[in-house]
Parts: sequence; C-alpha cells; structure tokens
Amino acid sequence: MVQPASKFALLNRSPYAVRLRRGVAGLRFPAELEDAYQQARLQHVRERARIWQVVVFLLTLAGVFSRMQETGNALTVLETVARFGVLLPCSMVLVWAAWSGRYEHVYPHALRWALPAYYAAVTLLAAGFAAHGHVEALVVPAIHIIAGHFLAGLTFRQAAVASLLVVAVHFGAASAFGMPPANAVHQATVLIVVAFIAGIFRYRAEKASRLDFLEQSLTVELADRDPLTGLQSRRRLDEHLQRLWQAATRNRDWIALIVLDIDGFARLNDASGRDAGDDALRRIAQVVQEAVGHSGGMAARYGDDEVALVLHQRSPDYACLLGERLRRTIEHLSADPACPCTVSVGVTAVKPSLGRTLQGTLKAAESALAQARADGGNRVRYLQGEAEETYGPFAGDGLHCPA
Repeated sequence: MVQPASKFALLNRSPYAVRLRRGVAGLRFPAELEDAYQQARLQHVRERARIWQVVVFLLTLAGVFSRMQETGNALTVLETVARFGVLLPCSMVLVWAAWSGRYEHVYPHALRWALPAYYAAVTLLAAGFAAHGHVEALVVPAIHIIAGHFLAGLTFRQAAVASLLVVAVHFGAASAFGMPPANAVHQATVLIVVAFIAGIFRYRAEKASRLDFLEQSLTVELADRDPLTGLQSRRRLDEHLQRLWQAATRNRDWIALIVLDIDGFARLNDASGRDAGDDALRRIAQVVQEAVGHSGGMAARYGDDEVALVLHQRSPDYACLLGERLRRTIEHLSADPACPCTVSVGVTAVKPSLGRTLQGTLKAAESALAQARADGGNRVRYLQGEAEETYGPFAGDGLHCPA
C-alpha cells in the first residue's frame, strides 16, 4: 500500500537534495542538473568575462603595434602568423561571443575553440622571447593561466586543460627554439606551480559555487512545491520546460511529457468528500514521484486532478512504457478503499528544433490525454503522426502505447 507522502518527504528525493547528500567533490552533476548549473554559472561570470576579453583584445592590439614599431614592420613569418592569424582573430571572436545577445549559447563554444588557440599562440611567442634571453616573457602565459581560472569564465576542468596546454606548448616551443633543456624544464616547472596553485583555489571556488547552486535551487524548489501533493508547481514546471527545451534544442535530445488525469475525480469528491479526493491525489502523486526517482525528470501538479511528468533524454518507447507502468500501478491502488480511482494517461515526445514549439508539445500531450479519456479512461494514448499538421512534426509515427 502506498502511503501519502508529506511535502518534505518528497523534497528529500529532489535532485538537488540528492546531490547535496552525495557531495560535489567530483565537480560534475547529472546531465540535466549540470546544464542548469552551467547556465547559472555563465550568468554569474558574464560581466567579468566581458571585461576580461575586452582587456585581452586591447592588449593584443597594443602588442601588435608595439612589435611593428620595434621591428620597423619587419615581423618574422612566425610572429606575423601568430599575431595576425591567431591572436587577433581569436580575441575578436571571444569579445564578440562575450558581448553577444546569445551569450549563453556562443560563449561556451568560443571558450572551447578560440581560447585554446589563443593560449597556444601567445605561449609560442612567449617561449620564443624567453629562448632569446627575455625570461620576463614567461609572465604572459602565467597571467593567462591565472585568468583562465578566475576571469575568462572557464570551469575548473577547462582551466586545468588550458593550463596543461600552456605548459606543453611552452616546453616544446622553448626546446625547439634552442633553449637549454635545464632552462626549459625550469620555466615549465614555474608554470606548473602557477597552474597548481591557481587550480587549488579554482577547485575550492567551483565546489562552493556548486553547493550554493544546489542550496539555492532547493530553497526555491521548496517554495514552489504544491502544498497538497508535494510535487512541483505548474510555474516551476513551465520554467523547467523552458530550460530543458533550450538544452535539448542544442543537443538534439528527446523530451517526453506524460500527463495523468484522475478518472471520475469529481464523482469521488461528490461521493466521499473532498478529503477523499485529496488523499487519492496525494497517493497518485507519490507514485509519480517515485517514478521520477527511478527515471529522472520532474513531476508537477498540472491541474486540479492532473499530474505531469517531464523526461529528458528518454525515447518515446520509454515514455509510453513508463506511462503504462504508472497506469497499472495506480489501477492496482484502486483496490484500496482510500484510493478508489484510475487514471487516463497522455504521452508525447519530441526532439526540439526551430520548426517546433514548446507550446505545441504541451498541446500534443493534452490531445493524447483527451483521447485516452474519450476512449473510456484507464488507458494510455500517445500522439500519432496525423497530429503533425496541427502541432508541428513530432517524432514517433506508428508508435502505439498499450491500450
């Protein structure tokens, strides 16, 4: 027998609470939670990243003019390629990405590709100067190592990889430029020490940032819980779907939506009183919440007698099978006098793209639910391909849920 769950008991199964109990030492969350954290982190570092990238661009430009004056416009081929072919273009890309209106989408890609190229080029030039006696040039890659950890907006792992790239390029280039091996090792060691110290502080900062994200998210989630069922509120569901839609659009992932409606809920209230209806709703909500614990996703109260379950990176087949499992579990509960009800279930799944909308997905799930009700209730229906014309081209043609 399923016992009603309190709001706080359900909250203990929140993904934020689960991660808090497990700790954040690995600096990595499950995919859906990680994406939400990264979006929040990018917003937090936006201003400092913008300022830093502008500063880097201005310094890069100043460096080009300074070297042209020193050499009488007679830069070596290597320096010309490094400065005009890599440093300036990469710096311009990073500035554009940091100030772009689509910052959350383009800046991470710029960090992934443009920043390593910039680091490699600037380290190559610094190694060349150091090999010819200008040891002070070592300061430049050291500054970029520190900036990568704290100013550019990199994660701990990204900053660590960038630091290793700087050390490797500097050691290899210094050796190629004829620097004595002992000096090359010494300078590489200095950069390793700088990277190690910066990495310690960056690791601690990111660990604290992730804990803060989990605690704040858990607090918000507590405030947004439906007081009767302990599930997420409709507002929280809408916000979650918006974030999930953006992430799934970028990654071409599946989003599945399952909506359950209690059959004969009004009759139950009329026959046994409002308390009986509330008790049945709480029990069904607990069944759905337990399914979330096993399959991932989010469960929310969708209407007076409706509950919705959102799944990420789950196929239509999986969503239909889960919908049927929920229906059967709740049907089994109907033998209990405290929960004499069954549910109709509507299921839809989609891979978001520019031609599809979140509103269309919601309407598709509601249409599937309406069909389940029209067919007599206590069954699962999946949106078929003929609904494409109304709601957009949804995947899953020919997939039939069990009746």
